[in-house]
Amino acid sequence: MKQKARVGYVFLPPSAKDFVPDGIVLRTPSFSIGPFDMFALWSRGNVDPLIHRVLSLLKEIKSEL
Repeated sequence: MKQKARVGYVFLPPSAKDFVPDGIVLRTPSFSIGPFDMFALWSRGNVDPLIHRVLSLLKEIKSEL
């Protein structure tokens, strides 16, 4: 039985390489990725606790820069 290849692309910081599951291949892009703005959107009535954890982490990282 043949299966279709499942391919996806994602941009990760270099530090994420230590957390990649087996079977995932990371490759450095052949082009430069400059700084970019990041936005988080969520419904006021349905705030996932993960959003608060991610925003806290980003604030910590920003304060260290």
